[in-house]
Amino acid sequence: MRVLKPQDFAGAASKDGATPLQLAATHGHLALVTALLEAGAAVDPQDVCDQTPLLAAAEAGHRPVCEALLEAGAELEAADVNG
Repeated sequence: MRVLKPQDFAGAASKDGATPLQLAATHGHLALVTALLEAGAAVDPQDVCDQTPLLAAAEAGHRPVCEALLEAGAELEAADVNG
């Protein structure tokens, strides 16, 4: 049995373009966001609606996650299909 590590799926994406980082950010999982970033996950991937992890975290009200993403270099001016 092999134990998965963040670097094993840091660059993965679902059919709609959601990455593990986006999902972790959306749900406020700061420790996982940090681990994925440290494993080399792209900080600003966009899904099919052009949403980034920062936008997802901000919409959900996860301030600590937003702060971590910004510290990692997330684009503050990014916009999704809703502007």
